[in-house]
Amino acid sequence: MTVVDRGLAEAVDVEYTDRRVTIVKELIVEDKPLNEKVLVIDFSENVKECLKNLGVSNSMTLGMTILENV
Repeated sequence: MTVVDRGLAEAVDVEYTDRRVTIVKELIVEDKPLNEKVLVIDFSENVKECLKNLGVSNSMTLGMTILENV
């Protein structure tokens, strides 16, 4: 499952299916639009810093199902 920071979820067009799971109206990965469920959580500053140090997005981690669909 893809996990996104609440700040990012609030900045894009999402539709909540319950308190924490949303459907992203449009997610584009490698030029392919996808409609996916995502888990919305509050990334701690420590998590954001660790992700940044890895050279990846500090507001989203893509789940395997999204990568398999690309």
